[in-house]
Amino acid sequence: QFIQSSIITDLGKLNYLKDGLKEILKTL
Repeated sequence: QFIQSSIITDLGKLNYLKDGLKEILKTL
């Protein structure tokens, strides 16, 4: 259970970073 929730947290971080990259690319 704990491992699964930490994986979900990591996926959330990846999605957050991916969205951040999209926004940065828009401004270039």
